[in-house]
Amino acid sequence: MEWREDRHFSGIKSSTGMPTIRKAGALLNQQQLAGIYLHTRFARLVVDRPADDATRRGWKIEVDDGEAGVDPFAEHLSRLDVQFKLREAMKTAGIYGGAGVVMILDDDGTMDEPVQGNVRGVKALHVFSRHELQPATWYEDIEHPKFGDPETYWLHPRKRHSAQVAPRVHADRVIRFPGLPIPDGAVVDYDGWGQSKIEAAFSSLVDINTATDSVREAIDQFQYGVLSLKNLQSILTGPDGDADNEQFRNRLEAIEEGKSTTRMIVIDAEDEYRNETSSFTGLIEAYRIKQQNLSATVRIPITILFGQSPSGLSTDDQSGTRNYYDGIAGDQEQYLAPALMQICKMLSIAHDELSEDGYRVKFHALLTPSEKEEAEIRNIVADADSKNIDRGVYTADEARARYTAAGFSADIVISSDDVDDDADYQAMMEATRALRGKEAPEIVDKPGSVPEVEAEFDGAQVASMAEVISQVARGELPACGAVEILMLGFGISRNHAQRFFADKKIKEEATLDNDPKST
Repeated sequence: MEWREDRHFSGIKSSTGMPTIRKAGALLNQQQLAGIYLHTRFARLVVDRPADDATRRGWKIEVDDGEAGVDPFAEHLSRLDVQFKLREAMKTAGIYGGAGVVMILDDDGTMDEPVQGNVRGVKALHVFSRHELQPATWYEDIEHPKFGDPETYWLHPRKRHSAQVAPRVHADRVIRFPGLPIPDGAVVDYDGWGQSKIEAAFSSLVDINTATDSVREAIDQFQYGVLSLKNLQSILTGPDGDADNEQFRNRLEAIEEGKSTTRMIVIDAEDEYRNETSSFTGLIEAYRIKQQNLSATVRIPITILFGQSPSGLSTDDQSGTRNYYDGIAGDQEQYLAPALMQICKMLSIAHDELSEDGYRVKFHALLTPSEKEEAEIRNIVADADSKNIDRGVYTADEARARYTAAGFSADIVISSDDVDDDADYQAMMEATRALRGKEAPEIVDKPGSVPEVEAEFDGAQVASMAEVISQVARGELPACGAVEILMLGFGISRNHAQRFFADKKIKEEATLDNDPKST
């Protein structure tokens, strides 16, 4: 690849701090990437803002069999400073095109071996760039699910001297943040990692910094003075007609001395001095084009990248902001969730009180609602609570649980304090599951009579059927749903199920809701 450089990178930068390397499809080395990140605020923003937004609100580990609203992993993750480590890994990957979080585990294996034996604890998490973690061996078996991925890495910490650092680390102990994807067959070999965000946006970053330089120069020269001197030609040429600038310089020095002494422009009565201003015509529009180009390249809206509203019909950029946060949510699911699950897996093996399965990551909302939006949310939730309480979906006490000392929550946990009700429900569900795998009994409906069912029900099944009918009578279950449960769980006909409801109104509801002709 051909390089074109206006000047060397080593310490020479433009007034904005941006290296003056200009080339199409430039490959930037580690020092160049670090220099651009350190000295260019737009490059730092392109890298830092997505990582900050993805980790700023945090997350919660939900366990299926755990206490509602309680994250049993929170204390362990806080001890390991996981939020900071994952944010650092995302930023490092953005700068260099890849990063790895090395898990220091207390297990029966060595650093260069897969996780072995009993994991007794997670000691620490360390973040390294792709230049510090270089693939040593690869998965070469095409039948292996990780075929083509690194199996072990050479570990070369920079400026971190420790005699205990292992020369190689197995991939089981590394959480990868690979950087921007590289297409297969690319001419450039990134050695198993990805592309830097700075490198991918380098051309746009150069453009915006050049435009910033131009605007700064235009502002510096926005106002300038014009001095008209009488007999300027004769002053410059001298009495003999030869070029002589000494008299001209003396004249200017005298004017400057008068300005510094009296803070006024002192000129001859026949001379003239006036102030002029430059025109910014076209400059602002050209700068906005550069802004839009960078915004589109890095997929960060102008309102976030430059702190200003875009011009045009849509001045609030709501669609751009929404798309940006959708992208951040995608990054959370693609990179952060697997990383957290990998750490939680090691923690759950090491600590008996933590569940080894049945847990998932729930990220908190990325956007913080305003006071007006918060009030609107509460009104909507209150209306839904009123309807659901009237319908018996949940109780007023369960709805009241939204309001805690920690604040308002849109989530609600529905629980039953009646142990007998829970037992009856479980018995009904077990009976239903037992019958689902069996052939439905033959049902014979005789006009004007109760259907004959060639099946026998034990006491638990009869009790479960009675509980379903009682729930309809208490208004806890719609009649149409009860009919479906009786048909599916106990293998009786629709006509037979409808006959269980003696109340005329309920019976009509059950018949109407389940009659195909009524829909």
